[in-house]
Amino acid sequence: YALFHYGREFEDVRDRCPYYVGFESEELVLKQQMTWFVYELVHPTTGVKIVEEFVRENDLSEDMAMTLLQATELFYGHFKVMEIKKDEMVLHDVEQNKEYVVYTYNSSVYSKGCIIIGHIHPYKNKYKLCGIPIIAIPP
Repeated sequence: YALFHYGREFEDVRDRCPYYVGFESEELVLKQQMTWFVYELVHPTTGVKIVEEFVRENDLSEDMAMTLLQATELFYGHFKVMEIKKDEMVLHDVEQNKEYVVYTYNSSVYSKGCIIIGHIHPYKNKYKLCGIPIIAIPP
C-alpha cells in the first residue's frame, strides 16, 4: 500500500530514517526504513501516518483496525531480556526502568541477559517487536 501510493515520497525521505540501517541486505534496510515510513512519519500531504490512512480507507474488522493502529504507538529503546518463554519474553527498558511482556515468534534468536535495541508497541494485551531489532550481547 505504502509503496504503491507513496513510492516516490518514500524514495525521497528514506535516507532520513533515524534508525540503524547498516545491514548487509538491502531487503533488511528497506524493511527498517519502511517501518519508520509507515508507522511513524506523518505524511505532509495527508497529515496522518500511512497506516492510519490505510485503516481509514479499507474495510477492516474492528479488531484488525485496532491491531494495526496500536503499531502507531511504537517506541524505541534498549531492552534487556529478563525471561524467555515459548512465545513471549519479559523485556526491561533500561532507560525508562519499565518491564514489558512481548510476544515473539522466534524466541530462539534471543538469550536471557542480551540487550535488544529497537521498537516495541502495544499488541493486544501485551507488546510486540516492530521493525528489525538489533541484538547486543553484554560484555
